[in-house]
Amino acid sequence: MPRFYFHSVPLCAASLILMLIAAVHSVVANDYHNETPPLRYRTILNLELGGASGGGGIMFEGLTQESMSIRVGIFGLMPLPSRNVQLSFPVVSSYLIGTTAHRLEIGAGLTYQANTTDDMPSWIAPVANLCYRYQEPRNNGWIFRAGIMYPGFRNAIPLGISIGWRY
Repeated sequence: MPRFYFHSVPLCAASLILMLIAAVHSVVANDYHNETPPLRYRTILNLELGGASGGGGIMFEGLTQESMSIRVGIFGLMPLPSRNVQLSFPVVSSYLIGTTAHRLEIGAGLTYQANTTDDMPSWIAPVANLCYRYQEPRNNGWIFRAGIMYPGFRNAIPLGISIGWRY
C-alpha cells in the first residue's frame, strides 16, 4: 500500500486557509450587494506547462465573480524505465487584480501527488502563483497566463505558462 504524507504541513495549512478566505470573500461579496451580477466569464479550459501540477496538465477554471477564480486540474506522468505512474491533482484559488484585459493573478492552493508504487509516497504540497494574465474582453475568447507558478515540491518547474479558452 502506498505511503502518504504532507510535504509541508504549515504551507499546506496556509494554502488551505487562503483558499477558504477566497471562498468566503466570494460569498460575502455577492450577499453584500444583494444581487448576483451577471458573469461574463464562466468556464475556462486551460492547457498548462509547468504550473500547479509540477509539469503541466489540463486545468478547468470557473470564475465565481470577475475577480475570483477556482482552478482544478490533472496531470499524469510515467517516467521511464519506472513502472510508477504519477498523477497530480491541483486545486488553486486565485484573485484577479485589474478590470481590463491585462490582469495580475495571485493565487494559492494544494496539489495532491498520487504515486502507484510502494517505493514512492503520495503527498500533498502547497501551490502559489503570481502571474500576468491576458483575457479577451469578449464573452468567449482566449486566455493567456504566464508567471511564477510554484507547485511546492522538489524537481518541479517553478515557472508556468498556460493558454485557454473561455466558453
